[in-house]
This record gives sequence, structure tokens and C-alpha cells, in this order.
Amino acid sequence: MTEQIVTKEIDLHVEAEIASILVDKAHKLLHQPIPEAYKKSGEYGIDSEHPHPSERLDINNLLVLFEYLHLEPGYRLDYIYHNRGSGGSPSIYVRFSNTQYPSSDPEDFDPQHDQERPYLEHLYFGLYPMGYLQLAIFSIISGQFYLFWHSGYNDHRFVLNQSEALLLVSTFNNTHQNVDYPGAIRMVNFTPHLTIFENYEAILSAYTFSQWNGFSQREWKIRPLAYIKEISNKVIIPYNCGILF
Repeated sequence: MTEQIVTKEIDLHVEAEIASILVDKAHKLLHQPIPEAYKKSGEYGIDSEHPHPSERLDINNLLVLFEYLHLEPGYRLDYIYHNRGSGGSPSIYVRFSNTQYPSSDPEDFDPQHDQERPYLEHLYFGLYPMGYLQLAIFSIISGQFYLFWHSGYNDHRFVLNQSEALLLVSTFNNTHQNVDYPGAIRMVNFTPHLTIFENYEAILSAYTFSQWNGFSQREWKIRPLAYIKEISNKVIIPYNCGILF
């Protein structure tokens, strides 16, 4: 197997500061009240007999915030909403702009089997450091809206600098955990790092936070035409909020 040749090693200091603002805007857009219709068990947006409510989030408005990401011409992002009683969440897909419902079998959109996020295959991104970072962010947060009950565990958020991490730990209810969180945070460089190879394939290293497992260091392999696959995920500072659904 031929060893790949590294062409650039980049610490994304500037990109991280800009992306931090982007993440805040994205979370404000996504964190909206769940429409009453979605609180009833069922699947919505599959066909004309199972429509969405008239007022709902347009996921394409999220994509607009990501200036380095673009959808193939003639396509739109959409989603089916699943509520199976124990949890509710969207399953994103891509459809032609002139159609209203998905053309594939509804079972293909089961959120329990949606880890590969096939809708990303219709995205492309600018081959700049920010493009790689935005793709990783979008792949993680794009389905984090209208999360009901058990689906609330999908709360992973990018942490792009030490100040953000310290702000998070200042809100912790850690009476049951014997950890010096500020001290642990100050030992970590949260700046994302990008390794680019000669074929524009890259490995991105960055950090995320979840209330149910803490801070994690993660790595993704990224290729042009929006191929992204997580290759490493390691908890470095554990935390659990103690909330059980």
C-alpha cells in the first residue's frame, strides 16, 4: 500500500474563531419548539397521506449558513420526521427541487440506520481549510432539531477553543463527580487540526462535547465531493449530566 504524501499540516486558529460564530447561529436556528403535530406518534413527510405540519423548519436555511458547502443544482434537502413514542427525530434526505416527497422506500430513512448520512453525497465543498471544517460541523449538527425524549442524547456540539470549553464547564452540575474540570480544560489545545494529502484527501481532528459523555477528541477522513467518515472518537474529559430519559 502506497503511503500518502502530506502536503500541509494546519492548525485552524482563524477558521475556528469564525466557525464558533457559525455554530452559535446554527444552534439558534435548530433549537426551535417541536410542532404539536410531531408530538403524536407517526411518520411525517413520507407522502401526501402523511404530510408535514404547515409550519416547520426548512433545513435548507441551515445550509445557507455554511458558505463553503453547496448542494448539487436541482436538489433540495428535506426530511422525514419520525416519532415512535420513545423518541422523535428527523431523517434528512435529498430530493429533486420539483418533487415534494421522497422517491425511495420510507424504511431507507429510518433514523436508527441513518449513521452514514447519504444526503452528504449530494454536497460539495470548497477545498479550503474552512470547507473541511464546515463539512464536519454540518455532518454532526444537521439533524439536531425537533429532538424528542430519547433522541435528546444527540447533543454533540463542536468546541473550537478553550474559552468555549471553560464556559461549558461553568454550567456543570458536577456535585457527584470528583473532577477539576477547569484544570483539565486548560491542559487541552482545542484548536482543530487539518492534515491535507496530495490528492486533497484530509484528516480533520477536532473536539466535541455532549452532556452524556463529556469532551471527546474526534477525527474524520474527508475527501472532495463531501465524503466524510469518522475514524476516531475518544473521550478525554468525561462528564455526565445525570439526566435519565
